Amino acid sequence: MTLPAFLRNVVSVNHKVKWESPGGKQGGCAIKGAKLHAFDELWNIEERHCRARCGWQSACTGYEFVQVSESRRSSRTGTVTRCKLHTQPIAHSLPLPGSLFAVCFVKRQASLSTPPTGRVSAGRLWQTPSPLPPPPPPPPAPPPTPPRPPPPPPPPSPP
Repeated sequence: MTLPAFLRNVVSVNHKVKWESPGGKQGGCAIKGAKLHAFDELWNIEERHCRARCGWQSACTGYEFVQVSESRRSSRTGTVTRCKLHTQPIAHSLPLPGSLFAVCFVKRQASLSTPPTGRVSAGRLWQTPSPLPPPPPPPPAPPPTPPRPPPPPPPPSPP
């Protein structure tokens, strides 16, 4: 799946976020006091895009990325991926039987001694853009319109 244009340059490495696997085990995410639908679900995206989306959404507490065989869901063959962007605290990871691959990561704010000078996107460092130049001056005012000539004198009145 191709990402929309506005997400193609999403930073894939966020210097302000640290990712931790709860319990250090592979598997899906278990939520503390699970609420129904306390997550956004995206299908058929790559894990790096799942992580990037969670990294840039302030409400996201962590993500679960799972790859499953499509035959489990339909008569088609192949694999599909599912990304869950959680909005509730993640307690731990748990095994997901039947999945080909499953990981859970919790988002933590990392402390930085020095802020980064740019951002990394698609493996390249992009420099932080310089401030915009000042706007151009307004266009000159149009020349004044010439004064109107005085109206002609009224015709003489008949005697």
